[in-house]
Amino acid sequence: MIDTALNKDGQPQIITGELYGKHFNVFADSMRKAAAEIDAEIYIGAIVIHFPPSEAWNEPDKKWNEGLFKEIGNSADFYVMHNYFGSQTNIKGILNWAVSETKKNIDFIRQDIANKNAFPKPVALTEYNIGSGTTERTNSYVNGMQAVVLFNELIKNNFGLSARWLLITGETGMYYDGSDANYKYHPHPEFYYCTFAQKFCGDHSIAASSSSQDILSYATRFSSGETGVVIVNKNTTEQVISINSAGVGNNYYIYSFTGGTDNAPFSQNVYINGNGPDEYQWGPYNDLLSIPANKYTIENEIKFTSPGNSVQFILLERGNNVVTSVDEKTPAAINEFTLHQNYPNPFNPSTKISFSIKEAGFVRLDVYNLLGEHVATMVKEKLNAGVYERTFNASNLPSGLYLYKLVVDSFGEAGKNFLVNKMMLLK
Repeated sequence: MIDTALNKDGQPQIITGELYGKHFNVFADSMRKAAAEIDAEIYIGAIVIHFPPSEAWNEPDKKWNEGLFKEIGNSADFYVMHNYFGSQTNIKGILNWAVSETKKNIDFIRQDIANKNAFPKPVALTEYNIGSGTTERTNSYVNGMQAVVLFNELIKNNFGLSARWLLITGETGMYYDGSDANYKYHPHPEFYYCTFAQKFCGDHSIAASSSSQDILSYATRFSSGETGVVIVNKNTTEQVISINSAGVGNNYYIYSFTGGTDNAPFSQNVYINGNGPDEYQWGPYNDLLSIPANKYTIENEIKFTSPGNSVQFILLERGNNVVTSVDEKTPAAINEFTLHQNYPNPFNPSTKISFSIKEAGFVRLDVYNLLGEHVATMVKEKLNAGVYERTFNASNLPSGLYLYKLVVDSFGEAGKNFLVNKMMLLK
């Protein structure tokens, strides 16, 4: 991002959204021309402010979006925001901040786009850091926990892209670059969490929720049918977790991440299924990818203990079984009568829509435009309990926002059990 430019008199001038927008169009045109000359594809993003003018600490930010949207029109491929998620000092605050800030930021940007009649685009978080304050806190396993929460919240809130900043810098990056030669370029705890977060992230996100304020739950489904579940225990004490899910097989597998007892409560070490740090490492680096998962039989329930301030990465085998907990007091990650977010989104020209039902019933899945006009019927039949997926092809439709509605008549109240989601077609 440019901080200053020269005005018509050759004097330094503070960059505003309007001035940035003018520079942006020149830059975008020249870069696209250069890319075309070498037959390359290029996507160019424009920086936007992700908070209200009343929260801005400098004058340019207060009118940045207004000037930017006015100048660039439809010339950007996506919008860019920056955030550092680091103003909290206790563990719960650090984790909760990743939840609340992510939604607050994207909600503001999308509403600001609508208010200013700007062109809707995907939003990319291209510069962010995790953690704040002392080096001990920034490099702790809590930083890894927050990374897991943040990644999943970005997916949940449909960000187009995220890019970690400060991969290696001094003592506080993801990789150590300080003065101690023994630890040179070795990964801090967040590396271990990020590695497994990637491995347990499926092809598309599905709905998950928890009955406990101390438990965060996320779920994704792989194209091969398995379900990846992530549980984050924000409490200092252990919690018994019971997972309700449709579309599971016979077994599930768990990797449990915890911190050590050093530097309490911000341990610099991470343990994976009880496997601790190697020499001159902050985690079990040497055997990381060969650590076995803990395997359990599903039978009639999926239940396990989550240690205080921990993360569990769970894989549920594919299948047609439906598991429902009988203990309503147990915190649960729930995935039953659910309409999942389509994938990919935005899409062109086709996308996949999946849903799950906990008992047999008559199911309708319809697509509408924003005028409420019926566009397509994806499902209109009686289905058994399970997880289903349909492909929606919009090659004959114009770009825009569409709604897809799932109606399940299985509880004696025809038409009252329905869910609606949005999807964006960009051609």
